Amino acid sequence: MYLKAQNAPYPYQPENTNTVNTETPILKWAGSTQFAYYKVEIFDCSYYEGSSFNSVELEDYTLTYYENDRPGYESSALTNHEMRSGDYITIDDAGTEIISYVNDFNSVVSVPVAASGSDFEGITYLYGDYFAIVEERLDQLTFLKFNYGSNGILQSTSHIITRSLNNAFITGANNGYEGTTYDPRNQKMYLIKEYSDKKIFEFAAPQAPNFNQTINLTEPFNLEQVPWSPDDVAGLYHMSLNPAFSATAAGDHILLLSEESNSIYEIDLDGNLISQMQFNLRGILGSYTNGFFQPEGITYEDGVIWIASEGSGNNPAKYFGFKNFGYEAPYAATGNLVYSKNSITGIQLSIPACVLKNGTEYCWKVTGYTSAGMPAESMDYSFYVQASSSACVCPVNVVHTQGSTVINLADYEASNTIQSNLDIGNLSELNYYAGNEVTMNNGFTIDQQCDFLATIQDCN
Repeated sequence: MYLKAQNAPYPYQPENTNTVNTETPILKWAGSTQFAYYKVEIFDCSYYEGSSFNSVELEDYTLTYYENDRPGYESSALTNHEMRSGDYITIDDAGTEIISYVNDFNSVVSVPVAASGSDFEGITYLYGDYFAIVEERLDQLTFLKFNYGSNGILQSTSHIITRSLNNAFITGANNGYEGTTYDPRNQKMYLIKEYSDKKIFEFAAPQAPNFNQTINLTEPFNLEQVPWSPDDVAGLYHMSLNPAFSATAAGDHILLLSEESNSIYEIDLDGNLISQMQFNLRGILGSYTNGFFQPEGITYEDGVIWIASEGSGNNPAKYFGFKNFGYEAPYAATGNLVYSKNSITGIQLSIPACVLKNGTEYCWKVTGYTSAGMPAESMDYSFYVQASSSACVCPVNVVHTQGSTVINLADYEASNTIQSNLDIGNLSELNYYAGNEVTMNNGFTIDQQCDFLATIQDCN
């Protein structure tokens, strides 16, 4: 089954770590037509933002890994398969082969490119086993399906469609597209034009399996007019491609690589510079480059930024890994399940009253299920409830029958145990008093017992 939009659902309301002013918030997420239904779960938790929640913090990255390729190989772009750890992929600008570096560059697999062109300069992972490559001078974007064997090794590529983008700024000269990337949360793609003029474009991403929807290019900002404008642009990576960053504020940012400025820029889509790293060509990097350093591609995985430097003549292509040793991914220390709702066919859910407590932190996630029942979980998102008034109002003198005895629940404290033979279908009354430990025995039956136990709270 193909993945039409994303590998997993993406929560977006409330934004991660935000405070909501109601005990009955509406939770929303970006879904996909690959999913037949969803499940939402809310937990008691403490959420840790990690070390790079608001910024990638490029200044904290240092050169740590170094890999050599063949002399003369023009590694013109770099991406990695986000669902196949340690699988890094590049294309030469002549478009003769796709190379998959398996097991963190320890094994090499080469397959033909199922596309025509002579100057490929960008490649990006999309979702599932789909990728896109961009041709610099022909104003073309090609969508490919990568075919993997049962051993997880790339076997071939299949051409799906080549799209002409009708970009008036691409004139056929050697100053066209130099990189592309994909934002899975918002289902957008980005392209960069190298120079004369430098430009960044965005558009709603065409969708699998045919990728034939209309493409309308717009500029999120003028790359020539930002105060940090580089001398050229060579590669892009959208941080939400990485699952851990997809749940953070930094997941809205893009890494932009410049060859001539020897820099990586972390930017937002308003054109603001968030952080920057300049390559130290006179330091340890210089000892590996022998004076030949032409960074052409950029990707990221688990605290490591990988840069591809193309080869020329006797100079081999090289791959440099810059690591942030202080990087910690966000972490949700989840406790008790507070609420669960399954078989949701929409992409939002209103939380009922008497489920959430005021002044409490919660974590939530969405699991999408295909029609075959295959699950795909989102990352954990957190929110804090700070309401001016409670949505849960405790009624007075609500009673139920225990044997022949009428019990006034208002007389019970939260530490008491309620035992009941009552057979009810409507849980609203007991939900008000579920801060008490409720023992269901002797034929006590309720609809959706799991939902009942998950939504209990003390309303006294």
